[in-house]
Amino acid sequence: MLECLRRIPPFIYVLILTVFGVVGANLYLAFRANSTERDLVRDDYYEAGLLHDQVVNAERQADSVGLNLEWVISNSGWNAIIQSSEDSLLSDLDHQITRCEAFIYRPSDRKLDRSISFSAQISEQKGKRVWNAPLPKLMPGYWHVTLRWFTGNRLLLEKNFKHHATG
Repeated sequence: MLECLRRIPPFIYVLILTVFGVVGANLYLAFRANSTERDLVRDDYYEAGLLHDQVVNAERQADSVGLNLEWVISNSGWNAIIQSSEDSLLSDLDHQITRCEAFIYRPSDRKLDRSISFSAQISEQKGKRVWNAPLPKLMPGYWHVTLRWFTGNRLLLEKNFKHHATG
């Protein structure tokens, strides 16, 4: 029996080990793909779909009224500054807005997601409103930030952007 194994060329052993290595790597990757929770899968996809129209309308309204968003990070915290060329329009919206929230989303880890409430600040400049929130600790990297302005529980305006935290 051992004499039979001695007659097998060495490249056959390498070929067999390569096949086992490829099969093992594929099994490992299949296991990792099935055990990793992905952000694309939602339990509440139907409810999220129903709210999608409201979000699209809020984004369109923010664009149609000509609001410009400026995102400033200072020692006092985050400032969301909205400006409009028409002060009367911003004043009308200001009376409707009851609260501002930011949803901070980390695509790589849902455990780091959070919501932050902003408080309104008085601005001396005409056509400008400032919303302030305490500065949260964020891991370095890119974060998706969604700012939402509400009137009661109804979404009024929404702006999305990416924020790069430097640690």
